[in-house]
Amino acid sequence: MIKLIKHFFKKNTGETSGHLFKTFFVYGFIALTIIIVKILIARFYGQEELGIFTFFFSLVSLIFLFTSFGLPEALTQTIIKVPEKLYNSLKKVILLIIPSTIFFILLTLIVITYTPLNPGIKHFNFAFVLLLSLILFISLLILFCAVINGLLVLHLIH
Repeated sequence: MIKLIKHFFKKNTGETSGHLFKTFFVYGFIALTIIIVKILIARFYGQEELGIFTFFFSLVSLIFLFTSFGLPEALTQTIIKVPEKLYNSLKKVILLIIPSTIFFILLTLIVITYTPLNPGIKHFNFAFVLLLSLILFISLLILFCAVINGLLVLHLIH
């Protein structure tokens, strides 16, 4: 079925539509996975744990939105268009992403600690710091994937 859909899109549209198609299915898969996880948490653990999961997931999504700034995608485009600028562009993006991520992690930690947003969970601050550290790791991982993607596309073009 998927081969048939891919064949239809490759035959009737350009390369951009193929990438949009793949992106649509990836985001659809992620959304479906989140829905299934929420259902399982609600079913096996109850409303309170589902609320805690949703609280953390929302905060992580919000923080991640402000830490990437679309820089990995811009880096991919830079690699494709001007491969000679890979090292300088990567250095600049890393110098922008890491401090901004750390800043937003600390800002969020301060807001959560000194406001009533803390749900009163035992070891909440430790778990939250651990989760925010994961955001930094994921930001760097996405940056690495952007570099690999740019190099692969560059290799396919040339």
